[in-house]
Amino acid sequence: LAKLPAGEPLAVEWVGEGSGPGTVIKGLGFFHPEAGPASLLIEEAPEPLAGRRLIGHNVKLLIEWGMRVGWNPGRFDDSALAAYLLNPARATYRLEDLCVEAFGQGPPELTAGADTLPRAGERARWIWKFWEHSASAIERDGLKKLYEEIERPLVPILARMELDGIRVDPLKLEVFAKELERDLDNLTREIHQLAGEP
Repeated sequence: LAKLPAGEPLAVEWVGEGSGPGTVIKGLGFFHPEAGPASLLIEEAPEPLAGRRLIGHNVKLLIEWGMRVGWNPGRFDDSALAAYLLNPARATYRLEDLCVEAFGQGPPELTAGADTLPRAGERARWIWKFWEHSASAIERDGLKKLYEEIERPLVPILARMELDGIRVDPLKLEVFAKELERDLDNLTREIHQLAGEP
């Protein structure tokens, strides 16, 4: 990281436990073409990243973690979000699958073990490559404005919503569930009548 000027972007992949708002990040893998892959064990907010644009895959998890530890990743791009815009009908947006489809090969899986952190650096290389590929496709398909003005700004908002959760009145939720159950029963009977079945 010290090899790069402060303003240069970095691809980033996290290593940790869990998924969603409870994710614990223990290390980060990085990539930039001028510096190659690198990795960093972390126990607190990663100061070397301050002011850099981060390129990640499903950046929302990193943002949620950052919000919990008091770190704001600032500027970012998300290759998973780009993949979603390019094909919203996909069942999943796993980096491995997307890279194999785009390039015929993909990054190593992140599995527990001594080589997990270096693998994160190698995966960050693939994130960089897939981001370049998907960013040009977004531009080509006229989706850049949608990505930059709507989808990307929603990521931190959704991260905050997932962290904060929602307040629910259990009694009203129970009443609503019973209404839905009653409506479903009525619709089921109507469907059976229309189909001529008992």
